[in-house]
Amino acid sequence: MSELDEKFAALAADADLLTVAPAAELRTRTDRRARTRAVVATLAVALVVGGTATSGRWLFSAGPTAPHLPATSTPVTTPPSTTAVPPPVDPTPSTSTKPTGTTPSDPTPPTSRTPVGSKVPDRAFLTASETHGPKPYPVDSEDMLPDLCGARMPGEDVLQQRRTMHVLYKGPNTPSDNVPDGTVQQTISVYGNGGAADYVRGRGPAVDYVREFRAAVRACPKTVKGDVTCRLQLLADPNLGDEAALLERVCVVDVAPGEFGAGEHRARTAVVRFGETVTVLDFQGWEGASVDPAETTPLTRQAAQRVENWLG
Repeated sequence: MSELDEKFAALAADADLLTVAPAAELRTRTDRRARTRAVVATLAVALVVGGTATSGRWLFSAGPTAPHLPATSTPVTTPPSTTAVPPPVDPTPSTSTKPTGTTPSDPTPPTSRTPVGSKVPDRAFLTASETHGPKPYPVDSEDMLPDLCGARMPGEDVLQQRRTMHVLYKGPNTPSDNVPDGTVQQTISVYGNGGAADYVRGRGPAVDYVREFRAAVRACPKTVKGDVTCRLQLLADPNLGDEAALLERVCVVDVAPGEFGAGEHRARTAVVRFGETVTVLDFQGWEGASVDPAETTPLTRQAAQRVENWLG
């Protein structure tokens, strides 16, 4: 027997020893192999799709390192950011001076004007350059107001400072060698025990002074002293200081017509308040002459400005 015949004989002997499975079992094994190949194929597809999706997410995710895509016919819209962007800061500082924490129903009291120093200085009064006369000089402060039927002004018990200057004045058009046109007694009084809050509520010695001054004038329309009779009336309030009042006196001397002093003589008294400070200016014409409002009005305004500058 040749070598080839021997190998075929051995193969036939091995085939006789194998058990052939039934046909149903063979079909089951065939179906299992088919399902296994399907699962493997599905997994392969999933891996491919997952990898593509992941690559797409990496490609289109926003970030500082995202690559720049070439322009296409369809623009790519970036969704708006939800992070609040702070407003730009104005480098120019605010100039608003409005105090914080106040409302119209709760007004802030004005700052109290407290004079500095132990007495009212000369610079708070009218000067010779403003009055066109000699240098003002101090006098006693007893007669700073005209007679108002004996009325007394309040605040003397809390008076802190007071000073009076006697001033001779001329109008700007009066020749230098003429006699003065008139005189003015300027008194400055500083009161205490009130404070700015009281002035907002309409209280305080300085506020009371102006109020009582007006009330005294209204209660005293006429005064008689010796042979001099005066009629008193309030004129329009000057727009000066925190408040102001203006009194005019029209006096008549009981003398025969044509004698010295006959006729009417007009004088004026201005009261101006700055916080706790009150200044009184009592104007009288020279030797009984009438005052000229064209001269007294600007002097009153200049005197008020002097006091305001001193108080600051």
